[in-house]
Amino acid sequence: SGITTYRTRVAVIDSCPDIYHEDLVTNVNNSKSRDFSTGTGRTISYDIYQKYVDDHGTHVAGIIAGNSTNGLGVDGIASGPKNRNVELICLNVGLGKGNLADTSAVVAAINYAVTCNCKVINLSLGNGSSRNSQIYENAVTSAYKKGVICVCAAGNNGNTGLMYPAASSKAVSVVNLDYYSNSLHRSQSSNYGSTVDIAAPGTLVYSCVSGDNYRLMSGTSMAAPVITGIISLIYSANPNLTPDQVINILYSCATDIGARGRDNETGYGCADAYECVWEALRLRDVKLLPLRHVPHSINVLYERRSVGT
Repeated sequence: SGITTYRTRVAVIDSCPDIYHEDLVTNVNNSKSRDFSTGTGRTISYDIYQKYVDDHGTHVAGIIAGNSTNGLGVDGIASGPKNRNVELICLNVGLGKGNLADTSAVVAAINYAVTCNCKVINLSLGNGSSRNSQIYENAVTSAYKKGVICVCAAGNNGNTGLMYPAASSKAVSVVNLDYYSNSLHRSQSSNYGSTVDIAAPGTLVYSCVSGDNYRLMSGTSMAAPVITGIISLIYSANPNLTPDQVINILYSCATDIGARGRDNETGYGCADAYECVWEALRLRDVKLLPLRHVPHSINVLYERRSVGT
């Protein structure tokens, strides 16, 4: 098309991805990837990699940044047709292999991602305890104020229970969609309620797993990186947008699959990558492209939720 795009730096805070995977290695910045499992950001040495490498983080990373030009496996949402639109920083927080991520490790990883000038952070993790809710609230809000959007899995308990960091007021909380009866619906296992923001397909998603392998996985953990990938593409199209502008694009271009506007089942609906990128390009140069999508009448600056602790 002749339209210039840009490379977006994205952080994945998760279990340790297979950073040497055949479909990830070209898009992962190993020099900036870190291990926070002990609370401090260590370079991911080969010994650390062997100890912590895990399918969950690898699968999430592949959804975002699988190589789109090597003819292998999957094409990442954010990779672009020429595989030059995303740079991935992998931050291991000890999740996986029977371990739970420590809140302090997650917060340290969020803060590190901000210092690395990431535009978006994927957090396909969380817990339902309100004990650390204010800690997550502070970390996610601080990142947002510094220009970094945190995309979080809403949780897989199939209820309206709050999951943190997804329930943080500045987080993008993602619902998992399933396809049945010829249409998209919230997966029965996906959390929902007043704190969810947006939805994406996350059921039986094919992506990378460790050892140069691939398989299907399901959950809000898979839906969240779809949204992370779309936000990355928005920034690739227009890197000068503010987080508020990006959020407005994401929500206003979503396709309603429930009540008009925002609802407790799927938030603003199913995200639409094509419309989001088009709108980002239009805002970059209003003379270049006509308006294709009539946004919902929303103002995210005033409508963002406030969650008590």
